[in-house]
Amino acid sequence: EPQNKVIDTVFLAKKYMKHAPNHKLETLKRMLGIRLSSHNAFDDCITCAAVYQKCASIEEETNRKSNTEVLDETAVYEAVKKILVRNKRDIEWIRCMNVGSYLDIKAFYPVMRVKVKGRKKYVLTEILEDDVKEICTSLNCEPALKSEVGNTRIMLNSLEDVLKLESYILGQYDFVLRALHDYKQSEMNADEKLKEYLNIMV
Repeated sequence: EPQNKVIDTVFLAKKYMKHAPNHKLETLKRMLGIRLSSHNAFDDCITCAAVYQKCASIEEETNRKSNTEVLDETAVYEAVKKILVRNKRDIEWIRCMNVGSYLDIKAFYPVMRVKVKGRKKYVLTEILEDDVKEICTSLNCEPALKSEVGNTRIMLNSLEDVLKLESYILGQYDFVLRALHDYKQSEMNADEKLKEYLNIMV
């Protein structure tokens, strides 16, 4: 029995080429401008490969657009949660709250502070500019204002820039969860405080 992976191009075409009048190979071949004979195994393989490539490029474009969609507080918060879930982190403690014009993403303690309201959009961090370049060379940054809590602003132009901060977000989250664990061990009324946090923060 063949062990090779099978890709159903009819399923893909129905999902990604919805504007096609039907999803027969002959129709898709005409849409893609392929001039090959039909009902010939080799030529049909070439057509199926072209359908697959077209569907893959449509999916890539869709993902790119979703990563550059509107950069607001909800989108950033959801992107951070997705990063944590994808990397098998427990998001039971993750919450967000507005502090002035900033959004604080917390796990009892602050994980990151983001500003996406107004002209400049950025993550406010304690790390220095050189450390930002180690995370991702394509991210731009500038010094934080003296009135801000932090050293560096990592500028955000799109949701894609948030995703580039994956290693930073994971590092911050893990650090905060360790601090939370220590707090639970050492604080007398920790359970009460944590219950309060989970109930109040939305």
